[in-house]
Amino acid sequence: MSTPAHVPAPVTASVNIVISGRPTPVLLLIRSRPHPYSFYTFRSEYFSFFKYGFSALSIVIWDGVDIPCEAGEKCLFESGAEVLDYLNLPPSNLVRDLAVLAGMVIGFRVFAYFFLILGMRTKANE
Repeated sequence: MSTPAHVPAPVTASVNIVISGRPTPVLLLIRSRPHPYSFYTFRSEYFSFFKYGFSALSIVIWDGVDIPCEAGEKCLFESGAEVLDYLNLPPSNLVRDLAVLAGMVIGFRVFAYFFLILGMRTKANE
């Protein structure tokens, strides 16, 4: 089965991360947009703390930054606002990103607590 023409081919990248003091190669599969036939790819984006964390951190780092560019140098960006525009991250999303991250922390803890209580009840009934 071949890939339809309107679906971009995935880009792969290899990086080394350090685990227990040893570099470990990791293969990353990066898509420019979600595959139209996969349900989990579209839905899992909204439950990813990486998405909101990256967005919030990028806004905090790049908002209001001027990038010095010497004469004769070719600079891709002259300011942090251009970097955020390139990444399609409006600075107004900072509050939303932080609120979603806080909600995820609280939500995951409530979810875990619920299943902890449920597990204790089933153990007590045995």
